[in-house]
Amino acid sequence: MTAHASIHKLRTDFIKEELDAVSGDVKATWRVAQRLLHTACKTVYDDAECKKLATTFSQFFIQKIHQIRGNIASALQSSMRRQFAIKQHVGPTLAAFQPVTTDEVQRLLSRMPAKSSTYCRARC
Repeated sequence: MTAHASIHKLRTDFIKEELDAVSGDVKATWRVAQRLLHTACKTVYDDAECKKLATTFSQFFIQKIHQIRGNIASALQSSMRRQFAIKQHVGPTLAAFQPVTTDEVQRLLSRMPAKSSTYCRARC
């Protein structure tokens, strides 16, 4: 049996045992099912996957910024009530997001308030 198949069988057996233990009690079954389905598993990515994710996010947001810029320009051009002077951009253009260090990300994340869903605060 492969390692993947073995892990899958163990996980399946564990879930079955957990649900069998509360069989007949609807409320307990619901609690166990919610706990099993909403585990706080962390996905860990290797360096290559992180680089690919960062590049993909960067490209996504650059496209969004270009789209927003185009929408604003289009809305301004079609505005009949006011005439806006078109100003040429002065300065560097945003071609890519600058890379950040792990320390910068950790500092920013540590300053963010802890948020979780109402459901998770009530049950987790």
